[in-house]
Amino acid sequence: MSNKSLEKRMMYNEYIKYMTSEGWNYNKKIFSEKDLNVKTFSCKKGTIAQECAIKIKCLPKCIMSLCGTTSISEDDVSTKPYIIKLKLSDKNGVEIDSDTKIRINKENSGNNSYIIQLARIKYEDIKTEYKFKYGIGLGRSDHEKECIHIYIINSNLDIDKDKTELSVEIDVWSKKN
Repeated sequence: MSNKSLEKRMMYNEYIKYMTSEGWNYNKKIFSEKDLNVKTFSCKKGTIAQECAIKIKCLPKCIMSLCGTTSISEDDVSTKPYIIKLKLSDKNGVEIDSDTKIRINKENSGNNSYIIQLARIKYEDIKTEYKFKYGIGLGRSDHEKECIHIYIINSNLDIDKDKTELSVEIDVWSKKN
């Protein structure tokens, strides 16, 4: 990506300064499958169409954001891209095949519904550590409707929702009183 296109986009450290100057509290959190705003789903093996395995809902009255690799300027050594780790397995704890396709979308089912694909990767890329390429913001409008969905495409095993493990870094912004 050229420096010109980076200059047009607000860098993540600038975004943090802007949000705090607008009266928002900043709290970095690591969400897991155990959090109330995270829902896991069981998926059947061999489904050619994508099947939702995880849904991360925006917290009420908050904005949630993630820092991607393209949101960091080359001279900023203190800001790191946010990561996601995922483990998907069957009821016996056997992990799905490394070549299984994973799709991560930002979706809004409200009045202004949309789907934005954030990543389409192999399971092997996300089970240890995947760095988000682009920064993401959730909750600017339709708080209850904006979510991150993680889809599985053509898994070799039935995925058990109770065996799903997730770790994702997200900044949670709440308005100062």
